[in-house]
Amino acid sequence: MMNDSSLIDPNEIDLIDIIQFVQQRGRQMILVASLLYVPVLIYGFSRPDLYQSKLTLEVGQSLWFSNPSDTQTGILVESPEQIRYRLSGEVEVSAVKNTRFVEVSAVKNTRFIELISTATTASQSEEKLNRALDQILTTHATIQAEKKALFREFLTLLNQTSPGPTSDDIQLFDAALSSRQTHSVGDVSTTELKYSGELTKTLVVGAVASLFFSFFFALIMAFLERLPALIKEKTDRSPP
Repeated sequence: MMNDSSLIDPNEIDLIDIIQFVQQRGRQMILVASLLYVPVLIYGFSRPDLYQSKLTLEVGQSLWFSNPSDTQTGILVESPEQIRYRLSGEVEVSAVKNTRFVEVSAVKNTRFIELISTATTASQSEEKLNRALDQILTTHATIQAEKKALFREFLTLLNQTSPGPTSDDIQLFDAALSSRQTHSVGDVSTTELKYSGELTKTLVVGAVASLFFSFFFALIMAFLERLPALIKEKTDRSPP
């Protein structure tokens, strides 16, 4: 039976080789990593402080022409995706670089959404959030009012063409009464984000990147240092 050691490539680099290389080049790697980490520290601690405001909304249900069973699952006046798309066209979302002034996120399997506003001052953050809130409430109230007007016309037409309300009509009317307006839940909460709230992420990513590039730099330097010897060895092996 063939010994397993015969299958091992003698030129293959294993973990022990890497550890030994790091031990030999440790000081060089630490020096390079430190130099590379300085710009990361400057960038991380120079980021502006931001303020983030949050508010939870319960999206209304539009049930004017729905089955009674829909009152359990709910028909939203507007989906979170529709709200997000509409706000992106009407609300400034890029005044602060790499941030979004108003962000809409949905709470899974519920009728709740969360408005998130970020700005350089607390008042500006809350102003943007309240502006978005007013747009949502006004739009949803208009949608509900239009649906309600159509439903009234439908009831008037139904009374004129039908001798009396049937059980289905009563259920439809009962479902319509379950319609709800969009409203806020709680008050606006504003918190301060030191260094844009990303200092930890910046420092960690910067540290990993600095170590990686310092290791790569050490490999290049080791190769360049061995290059003359490799050239000489190849020359000596060449036939005269």
